[in-house]
Amino acid sequence: MARSNDRILSPLVARLRRALRRQSTFSTTTALGCVYFALLAAMHLTVHEHSAAQAAPEVTLLLFALTGVAVALVGGRRLPRWAGMVLLLLLGAAFAAVVTLSTDAATVLGVLFLGPLLMVYLGWSYPAWPARGAAAVLIGLYGLAIVSNAHFAARATGEPWPLVYGALTCALVLEVSLALSDDLARAVSTDPLTGALNRRGLRRHVRETRQRGGQRWMLVADIDGLKPVNDRLGHAAGDALLRATVDAWRARLGANGVVGRWGGDEFVVVFRADGEAAARRIAAELRTAAPQPFSAGLVRLQDGLGLDLLVRLADEELYQHKRERDTAAGAADAMPVAPCEEAPRPRPWPAIVSIAAAALYVATAGVGLLSAQTAWQVVAEAVAVVIGLITIVVAVRLGHRYPHWGALAWVAVMGIAMIARLAARDDSGALSELLFCLQLFAVIADWFSRGRVGRVFLAGMYAAVLVTLPFVSTATLARIGPAPTLVALVTAWLLLEVVRAVRVSERRLADTDPLTGALNRLGLDAALEIAIRRARRRREDLAYVAIDFNDFKELNDRNGHEAGDRALRGAVHAWRAMLRDDDVIGRLGGDEFAILLPRTGAADAAHIMDRLAAEAGGWSWGAAQLRPDDDAVALAARADAELYASKAARNR
Repeated sequence: MARSNDRILSPLVARLRRALRRQSTFSTTTALGCVYFALLAAMHLTVHEHSAAQAAPEVTLLLFALTGVAVALVGGRRLPRWAGMVLLLLLGAAFAAVVTLSTDAATVLGVLFLGPLLMVYLGWSYPAWPARGAAAVLIGLYGLAIVSNAHFAARATGEPWPLVYGALTCALVLEVSLALSDDLARAVSTDPLTGALNRRGLRRHVRETRQRGGQRWMLVADIDGLKPVNDRLGHAAGDALLRATVDAWRARLGANGVVGRWGGDEFVVVFRADGEAAARRIAAELRTAAPQPFSAGLVRLQDGLGLDLLVRLADEELYQHKRERDTAAGAADAMPVAPCEEAPRPRPWPAIVSIAAAALYVATAGVGLLSAQTAWQVVAEAVAVVIGLITIVVAVRLGHRYPHWGALAWVAVMGIAMIARLAARDDSGALSELLFCLQLFAVIADWFSRGRVGRVFLAGMYAAVLVTLPFVSTATLARIGPAPTLVALVTAWLLLEVVRAVRVSERRLADTDPLTGALNRLGLDAALEIAIRRARRRREDLAYVAIDFNDFKELNDRNGHEAGDRALRGAVHAWRAMLRDDDVIGRLGGDEFAILLPRTGAADAAHIMDRLAAEAGGWSWGAAQLRPDDDAVALAARADAELYASKAARNR
């Protein structure tokens, strides 16, 4: 019998594993959401008594959810976005039908508490305006369903603030989700040094460009003389030159094109032009605008040709241009390094989110102030208004200087104040507002925290709510009911875990160099800060090794960028095979890398690098050991100095 079961189950398990490997973030979140809705519908149908009319929309909801699970798993990475949108609207219509026909306030509240989960799905999965349009439809359906319900219409129209508050909370959750999605998408697709698109972002832009139609052209550019600038003046000067070049190209292109960084000093510019003559005029204007000469090749963006093949086609003209102009060696001497500002800073999301949450809190306290009946309630609501206004003023004044933890701190203050308000007012409206906001808190906490901090924060909120509930009257708790409270708490935690999983996945992509699989500059900087803190806490050694490939420019010029890419990928693969699991490899840009060696002093680092060089050489290196007074910049600078000394000795 056991063998018979194994013969039956093994193919099913194998198929399930294959299906799971085919999933994308979008299909996975779609399937998980539908599973959650199906479980809630099945439990409600099982536990509660229903008339035939009341059971019909819940059975429909269950069927829609199960269908959504199947469609998401079968579609996998090919699941179209419109399918998720259609499924979401069908589920929303089924939820609205449940609200319309329900005679139980707990069922209505339980459905409404699921609204923020739908908003997060929209914010993660769709562009801003389609998401906002779908959210408006869903909120409108919910409002219409409540007004159409004969049991709750009079109360909803007589006391509209709870409904307005729920709609505002859902809208704020949507906007926070859109902002978080935009922030992570920018990090995934943007080169952290120059602000240009990285290879991943370029590929996405080219795909979208082809869908829009029209003539698009690609200029593949190689900055002349960057290597001498780096060797003579240091990487900071070379970084400034790259940023200045990207800024100049962007200023010239405006909305007509984008700039992407293909490699160290290699860039791809995609722009619109009607014909080759117009495209070459734009290319000439880009040459005039750039602070440093560059060699370039032009190719039309053709359907059916991948980005890598298009770059190789443009390389033919680029390297012919290089051969005709023997300027690479002297360009650094002929052209000064242009000063430039740092790459454009992202939006101050901590300040923006704090302002939005504080505005919602001020609105809540203002409504509470109008309905306050005792002096204590008046004082409590007035203090809440003042605290919210002070937070808004501070966040506006600080802007980009507003600390990253500021949003999490404000959410903590807001949660504690709402819990205190619930204890003071003993009001079902205050409890429902708190349960709505827990889902907003979950999204914000997971955005502005690292590791387990978000979980600890939300668990602390849950503990505070549970401690406060005994001080709330039985009548108030009965008006909400245990089922909606449980739905709100479970949904908030589900949001925390889903947002955390997606954020970790996207952040891993953002921190990884798409060519070699090593950490990029953004990821390496974060890893270095963590490694320094850990080494000091554990009183261990830490070595930082700076690496620069020898004659890499000549390899690219002689054999093309593809040969250089193969050399970089091969070197990283060889290093990773010979290093320990907790050693960190990062790509600073071009042919410049760094390796972090925990629990390793300078002498041991030298032995390790000699062993790596013996197996896969062709590069120079310099190592520095962490000192008591070092920060990340000082440690990296000393390793760079050792690297340049090594290169100078090699050249001699």
